[in-house]
Amino acid sequence: MDFNNIDTIDGYAFQSFKRLRWLSMRQNHINIFSKIFDIALKSLLGLQHLDIRYNIDKTMDISKPMVYPYFENHPLITDLYMDIVENPVFKLSGFKNILELNTIKFARCFLKQMFNDTLVDLPSTITAIYFHECVGKLSIVEADFLKPFPLLQILNMDRVAIHLGDALKLLYPFTHARMTSIIFKQISPLVPKPVFITRVMIQYLMHVCVKTLVLAECEIVGYEKRSLLAFKFPECLENVVFSGNRFSLALGAHLRELIVFMRKAINVKFFDLSYNAINFNNIKYCNLDVLDNPSYAKEIYSKGCQIKSSTTNENEAYSPILEKGSNG
Repeated sequence: MDFNNIDTIDGYAFQSFKRLRWLSMRQNHINIFSKIFDIALKSLLGLQHLDIRYNIDKTMDISKPMVYPYFENHPLITDLYMDIVENPVFKLSGFKNILELNTIKFARCFLKQMFNDTLVDLPSTITAIYFHECVGKLSIVEADFLKPFPLLQILNMDRVAIHLGDALKLLYPFTHARMTSIIFKQISPLVPKPVFITRVMIQYLMHVCVKTLVLAECEIVGYEKRSLLAFKFPECLENVVFSGNRFSLALGAHLRELIVFMRKAINVKFFDLSYNAINFNNIKYCNLDVLDNPSYAKEIYSKGCQIKSSTTNENEAYSPILEKGSNG
């Protein structure tokens, strides 16, 4: 039911849909914080996937505390996509009883502070969390913001108005943990500033065993000597993307450091340093999920990741992980 200009839902609209598993109502004008929306969802006992992104009306006062819908009647939900307001209230939403929830995507983010207790009432079962298009200036970022999710495997932040150093600080709770993906794309303050990576800035990243690492379009202009050698688990890396920055990985003294590092990073399959040194208006990326599919391996490496599905038009659509396209 996407893109239908829906602004009102009758409380009993879904009364006969008790076996409905997938419901998407994104890009409408529904007040998801209203009592009537709670009533409308109540009968959907079998719901597993709910997408209510892009429903926050411009006329809403999103600066005041806002209570999210009551989800306790939907214990089978595994995927929840919605926006996050400046002062979200999750405590009254029954999240602690949704023990199947593993993926949550905040498609539009109005947060101005990432406090340690902001997400504390969300279930600890979450393994993947996405933040997309945080439009406000994140003035406060606390290191235990993601501590409520000890099982987290995927952290994806795309177009978030935050300093890269603060974004990396969010990895503090996962020191010595194993993660599938850390994807930071277009992480930069509202007024972009050049970023020089120091060992202090990436100290928490260096202690995470991660399979896919993306630091793309983050205004990186250089990195401190011996930073690469500080990684504790280089053998965990399989996919590395530094696209769209402005630094040379192997310039001068860094060359020897890179050689030593790559001898340890024995499992790297894909390495992308494209679109560097010069700013590009349209940077295209490989879809790293596709890279993990062995059946595509030869096609990917021979054709620069230009993979198109014969059954969907996903190649043209926005992907919250990485857009499909050419390696550049």
